[in-house]
This record gives sequence, structure tokens and C-alpha cells, in this order.
Amino acid sequence: MHKIFRFILNSPSKVMFCIVIIFLATSFGLKNFKLDASSDALVIEGDEAFKIYRETGKIFGNSDFLIITFTPFSDLFSAESLSTIKNIGETIETFAGVQSVLTILDAPIFFQPKVPLADLMDSLKTLETEGVDLNAAKTEIINNPVYSELIISPSGNTTAMQVTLDENKLYRDLIDQRYNLLEIPNLLDSQQKELNQINRQISQINDEEAAERAELISQIRQLLRKYDAAGTLFLGGASMIATDMMSFIKSDLAIFGMGVAIVFCLMLYLFFQSFWFVVLPISNAFVTTAFTASILGLMDWKISVISSNFIALLLILTISLTVHVLVRFTEISKKTDSVDEAIEQALNQMVMPCLFAALTTAIAFLSLIMGDIKPVIEFGKMMSVGMIFAFIFTFTFLPSAMKLVIKSTNTYSLKFIDEIPTALGRFTINQGMKILSLFAILSILMIYGISKLEVENRFIDYFSPETEIYQGMLKLDQELGGTATLDILIDQPSEDPNDDLSFDGDDLFEDDLFEDDSSNASGYWWNATSLAKLEVIHDYLDDIPEMGKVLSVASGIKLARMINDDNDLNDLELALLRSVLPEDIKETLLYSYINQDDSKVRISARVLESAQTLNRKELLEKINFDLVDKFNLESDQFKVTGLAVLYNNMLQSLFSSQIKSLGLVFAAIGLMLLIIFKSIKITLIALTPNLITAGSVLGFLGILNIPLDIMTITVAAISVGMAVDNTIHYLYRYKTEAANINITNDQRVLNSHDSVGRAVFYTATTIAAGFSIFALSSFTPTVLFGLFTAFALMISFFASLTLLPFLLKFSNAFSTQE
Repeated sequence: MHKIFRFILNSPSKVMFCIVIIFLATSFGLKNFKLDASSDALVIEGDEAFKIYRETGKIFGNSDFLIITFTPFSDLFSAESLSTIKNIGETIETFAGVQSVLTILDAPIFFQPKVPLADLMDSLKTLETEGVDLNAAKTEIINNPVYSELIISPSGNTTAMQVTLDENKLYRDLIDQRYNLLEIPNLLDSQQKELNQINRQISQINDEEAAERAELISQIRQLLRKYDAAGTLFLGGASMIATDMMSFIKSDLAIFGMGVAIVFCLMLYLFFQSFWFVVLPISNAFVTTAFTASILGLMDWKISVISSNFIALLLILTISLTVHVLVRFTEISKKTDSVDEAIEQALNQMVMPCLFAALTTAIAFLSLIMGDIKPVIEFGKMMSVGMIFAFIFTFTFLPSAMKLVIKSTNTYSLKFIDEIPTALGRFTINQGMKILSLFAILSILMIYGISKLEVENRFIDYFSPETEIYQGMLKLDQELGGTATLDILIDQPSEDPNDDLSFDGDDLFEDDLFEDDSSNASGYWWNATSLAKLEVIHDYLDDIPEMGKVLSVASGIKLARMINDDNDLNDLELALLRSVLPEDIKETLLYSYINQDDSKVRISARVLESAQTLNRKELLEKINFDLVDKFNLESDQFKVTGLAVLYNNMLQSLFSSQIKSLGLVFAAIGLMLLIIFKSIKITLIALTPNLITAGSVLGFLGILNIPLDIMTITVAAISVGMAVDNTIHYLYRYKTEAANINITNDQRVLNSHDSVGRAVFYTATTIAAGFSIFALSSFTPTVLFGLFTAFALMISFFASLTLLPFLLKFSNAFSTQE
């Protein structure tokens, strides 16, 4: 390393030229480094519920849609309001990517006058049919078991328009091919190449669809703004939420990224009182981040909601390494007039602690691969790769830049700022037992808080109440049956008890006069007995407080019963109903909820995300238990899927993987510390501040009743990654001071605080101040991530400069050969 550093200092221009060439050669990878807004970006790898979710779409039709809510200022059934609905619907149908638009104008009217079952095909009316009594139609639609909370609110003041989006059949085929290949135990080389090619195609389609959906949503919003004078309009739906989340993240990266950079510059100038000492850390961080992003782009790694803070994290970790080198340079500069000598000594003294700090931080992030969720795994890999490049550029680009721009060893810093670490050193020496007591109390609070942690949250709470997305989701929950889907697919029993029934004599209906030619019905679900069982399950789900609109074949049967003078339909009437239903209604009310051979039915429900009592895990466990215990279904006879299930699976996986990853982090860091310092005692001492930091984050979340979610759950591992830097740097400095047998342990603490303590203080306060800017975001996960990262850094700073030196001093560490 000495020779490498000497070469860098002797030929800084050559080194910079090589870095520029390498940077330019890889820079085209930046175009591939983008946000992943695909629907499977937050799904567990191999999640069976996701596979079922895909299969459900294949069997029962496309379920990807947007919802527009419209609360007119005039009566909903007035000519003006109906005209607005028609104009909006017809315009949206012309947009690229839209398959169809369903509005209240498409709702069949059955009771003007009441239509007998046998005449359904020829006698249906709609709101646009001449002579329809709109007041009577309003009452009918509100009381219709299918329409209520689907296309009209119970109050009759709000309607919903469902915009079904085009489905990409190639995408579905590729997903099927991928599943088929993944089920093969040992892939051949040719099969692995095929899988890689399929993944690339899927990734490309995801990028194209994300752009197309964003454009479509923008078009719809522009259209809706033209009708602001007619009423209140909101856009909702899973695709809109995914698109808006990406726009929030992109906005935060642009706006708050700039704000963080400005805060970093101000703080660095405050500490170093030098223009170049601001430019050097920022430049090194920028080069590292841009180069890493280029490499990741070449590897086709995308960032998602979880990894969206990758750039900010890599910036601050690179700045942290840079500041440690610069602080050491300022210390050495006071003892020499030679810039080259000061730079070289700083590099030689800092290379090993920075190397081990980078490695332990990389290990902390790499632990995230213990999870099952692809974006979390990718995030861990990204940060690990980034830390390697951060170390490389800190000891190549940084010294070259220092040699080129720093012309004097004269450095200056504000005295009152430099006295803060020294004051903490004296506080540690004089108040050691109070420090121990403080952290003991903190540990108790931490354990209490961790015991209250929950992996649950309301998705609506991700957004500020002032945002359109929040208001739209609230409107859907309160008046139109909710947003997040929950589907239950029920198969016919493996052995149909009706199969054993036999009849003597001729079969009166051997030639079924009412057979639906389009159906090869087995008849299990399409009969009065089975449908009665289904209706009981349907009503059970409908009665759960956290459930919104529930739809199934039973919804249509309830409507048919109303038409049939509130009399139950027998098998003959069911056969009649099936044969006379118009094709469009048959597709909407029948084949969206029962498959073509009647062997499988689907109950489609929505979860009320705004329900205060919502706990997805408990809700799903209750439903699964009751379907077996109350309704005597076999456990393999039904499957529960939908967005609510996928999101719950993701959260539960995050929690379990977090426990595994933290355990792995501390085991790996402990092993590395043991290798570095060759002492179990010092290893245990070094782990203590990191345990306190990670535990404080989790404990504080629990005390504040903030649930773990896609962003907060990763902060603990991230905080350990950053906290261990402080620990290693302090241990290295303290060990150096301990080698001097002529000074006391108290002086060792003060000397360490005056040197590395300054760097720890500078980095912690600079980064914490920068991350606090995220509190201004409208996206709650970003707010929490920023605030708790800042909190973790300050806890780590305080623990590293009080508890750690107290334990080292108390245990007389490094006093003998370890």
C-alpha cells in the first residue's frame, strides 16, 4: 500500500485520467439504472400466493384496473351528472392501454318493470333507456347487491367508474415459462440461458408498461381536471398507487437529494472552514455513487421502493470514509509542512481501519440476502458492492484530488466545535457510572419497545392526508368498498358426494333444454345446494368489519332472488338463468366468479385499508381457520390470494428475515472483530454500542407504535452498518494510544476523542442533519427512514464516544498483548 500511495501522489494526473477513462467506459450503464415499478417488485421470491394470484387472472379474467370516483355537486342521477360520466367514460376508452370502462350507465335495470327470469335477455334497460324513471332507478341501483359499494355508494352520492387495463399476453406467457423453468431441480446450461433471456424480456416489458401506465394515469388526471366544476373526482387502484409511489420516490430523490447535498456542504464547511474540504468529500461521494450506479446498470439491477435510498446511503457512507481521512490529514498537518507527507501518512494510517470499516459495513448490508424478497436481496447486494467502490475511490480518487488541489498544510477549524468531542471524553472519564446507568435504562426501554413491535400497517398511512392518493383511497374505503383485493378460490371437493346419487328410471331432463353451449359444466357449484353453501361463506366475509365489498356468484344469485319475488332459485331456474343471461352480463356476473366447468369459484373481496382495527395477519389467519372449522372446507380445497395477501406475506417475511439478518450481522461482525483484535473481551466491548444502536431503533419504533414496514424494517441493519464504522475507527485509535505506555487510560480516551472523536462527530452530525431533510417528504416511509437513520447515527455517535471508551477504560483494554 505504501508503494501504491506513493505512486498516486507522484502521478495524480495519470491516476485521475485512468479513473475518468474507466468512468466513461462504464457510464452508459447509467441508462439502465432505474426504478422498478413492476407489480412483482415487492413480492417474495417463489411466493405461492403470487403464483395463485397470476393463475386467478388467467382463469377469471384480468383484474388490473383503475377506479375513478365521482361525487357530483348536483344530484348523481341528474342529466348533467350522467352526461359527465358518459363523456369521461367514452374519452377514457379511446386512451391507449384501456380495455374497457364500466360506469353506472352500463348497469342493467331489472325493475322498470320487473323482468321475469325467462325474459332477461330481451327486456333489460339502462339509465340511458328512454322512459326510465331515474328516481326509481336510483333506489334500485343502491339496493342492488352487486352494484352497491361497487359502482355506487350506499348514500347514492358517489359513483365509481372501473377502467380495465389491457393485459399483455406475452408477459403472462413469459411468467408461465419462468415458473415452469424454476420448478426444474437442476437447470441445464441451455435452460439457465433461456431463464436469463426470459427474465430480461420480463424486465423490459415491466419498464415499458411502467412508462405506459404512468402516461395513461397522467392522461386520465388531465381529463378529470377538466371536470372539476362538475364535482369531486379521484383516481384510485393498485396500478395508480404503484405509479404514484414511484413518482413520490423520484421526486424525493431529486428534491431532497439536492437538499441533503446542500446541508452536507454547509455542515462540512462549518467543520473544516475550507472550500476544498467541502468539494473533496462531495466529489468523492458523487464519483463513487455514479460509478456504482453504472456498474449496477450494466448488471441490470434496478432500484425499488425498498432500495430507493441506495444513492443517499452510499453518499453518506462514502462521505464518512472521506471525513475520517481528512480529519487525520488535518491532525498530521499540524506536525509537518509537507502536503505530500501529510497525505501519505494519513492514507497509511487510515487504510486499515477504513478497509475493515468498509468490509464490516458491507457484511451488514449483505446480511439482507437472508430475506426472501428480491428487492431487499438486491438492496443488500447493491450496498455491499457500493462499499467496495467507496473504499477504492477513497484511496485512489481522493488522494489524487487532494494532491492536485491542496497546496498548504495550514488548516483551521472552529474551536468551540472541536471542544465537543473533548467534552464528551471528559464526561466519560468523570461520569462513567452515570453513563453505564443511562445505557442500562436505555436497554430496558429498548427491550420493552422491541416487545411491542408489530409487522402491520395501514397502507393509506404511507401518504400525507393532503395528497390526492390518500383522499382517493379514503373515499374508496368509506363509500365504495375498499382498494386492496383479497380473493378466495374454492375448488369442488376431491370427492363429490353427489356423484354417489343415482336415480332409477328415465332421466326427465336427459336432454337439458337450458344447457349453456359455452360451458362444459360439471355442475358442482352451479346448483342450489352448493350455491347456498357459497352464499353462507360470502355473507360471513361480508360481516367482517375490516372487509369492504364482497363479490361472488352469490351476489348474482341474491339479485336473481330479488327478481324471483324473493324466492330461492331451484336447479331448473338456475339452468334457465344461465341460458338467458346476455353475454356481457354473463361475463361480468358469472364467469368472473365461476370457471367454465363449474369446478372452481372465486370470492373477490376488498380490504378496508383505512380500518383502525386492521391487522392483516390476524385477519387472514381468522379467515383460513374459519373456512376449515366453520364451513368444513378441506385445507387444500381453497386458496387465499390477492394484493392484501401478497403484501402481508412480504411484511411477515421482512420481519423474519430481519431477525435472521441481524443475527448474521452481529455474528459476522463479531468474527471480523475477533480476527482483527484477537480478543474476545474487545470483541464483546465493540459489539455493545452496535447492539445499543440497532436495539434503540427497533425499540423506539415499538414505543411510538410505529409498525415495521418496507422501509423502517431495514433501518436496523443499515444503522449497524454505519455504527460499526465508528466503533472500528475508535478502537483502532485507542489501540494506537494504548501502545504508548507513558500515558494513562484517561489520557488515551482524551487523545482518541481529540482525533477520531472529531471525525465521528463530524460525520454523525453532518449525515444526521442531511437525513433530517427527508422529514419534509409527503411519502411517510421516506420520512420515517430519514428520521430514524438520523436517530440511529446520533445514538451511535453518543454510544461510541461515551459507552465504548468507558468500557475500554474500565476493562483496561489493550493494556497487555491481546
